[in-house]
Amino acid sequence: MHVVTLIFIIVAIPVIFCMLIWVAATVYRLYFPEKPLPLESQLAFISKAHHGTHDLAVPVGVREIKEEQRRSQDVGRIPPYHFSCGISNGLPSCWLDDVWLRRN
Repeated sequence: MHVVTLIFIIVAIPVIFCMLIWVAATVYRLYFPEKPLPLESQLAFISKAHHGTHDLAVPVGVREIKEEQRRSQDVGRIPPYHFSCGISNGLPSCWLDDVWLRRN
């Protein structure tokens, strides 16, 4: 009889305690939800296109950010580097072939 009581104390009481904490936290979150941040303040970035005459914080979308990143990563601006097969402006084709062969 003492073994059953010991197992109950070791297993059931911590589980019940965790469930009570979870219920209390859930009830608290239901009655006091988080207030979301306004979306407009998160999307205001300073665009490089407006640096000429005056600096203004303007809302910039994801499309504009992606286009600017593509323009900044122009292949012509990457300096060539030397590797065992010669000089390259991008990833060497033998490396890409090796990656293709090792794919999962």
